[in-house]
Amino acid sequence: MIPEAIRKLIIPGDEVFYALFNTGAVSVVKMMYCLNKIILETEHDSEKCSNYLQELKMHYGESRENYRQTVKRLSKVFITPIDRESVHQLSVDLHSIARSIYLVPRSISCDADYNPDSYIQQLGQFLKKSAVELEQMVDDIGTTKRNFVMKHAKELHSTKREMEIAYDHALQSLYQGTVKPAKFIGRLDVYNALRDVGNYYCNAAHTAEGIVLTQVG
Repeated sequence: MIPEAIRKLIIPGDEVFYALFNTGAVSVVKMMYCLNKIILETEHDSEKCSNYLQELKMHYGESRENYRQTVKRLSKVFITPIDRESVHQLSVDLHSIARSIYLVPRSISCDADYNPDSYIQQLGQFLKKSAVELEQMVDDIGTTKRNFVMKHAKELHSTKREMEIAYDHALQSLYQGTVKPAKFIGRLDVYNALRDVGNYYCNAAHTAEGIVLTQVG
């Protein structure tokens, strides 16, 4: 019979990371809902925008703290090298999504006379949909429903393909337009910032698929 203290040292404690993954995904969902309020803002109400930004910053702080806790826990828990790599990578992916969301308002602020066009609205809706799918995917990793992880990952990849089509149409419209150079650069930066968020969603989907295939069974 292995003493409890020794058992804790030699047996991987995966369950704590599942909880941290869930917390990270929830932060992403909250940030994405907040970002949608920001990108769809048409009234240019400075007080309202300031409140949205403060809320976004708060949730981003939660994401950073969650990532810090994951790394801290990894340094203290015995776990196989492959598991350690997978845990760290998914936590990096979740935090990268949060950081990319946090940076979008910076691009919006550089867009002269910002007003959300149909492409920005469409990209925002795709990202919002992806956030919900991401949360469900991460929630299923550590449960008996882990076979659904592949389904959610497939939906994320499918949504990303739709995003790419919308992004291409947005660029086509932008290049065929007659906007001033400063406006052109600012709007292009917003499109690219939103597309980056979608790319990080796909990175998380790839990592989750790998965890299920090689680690969780």
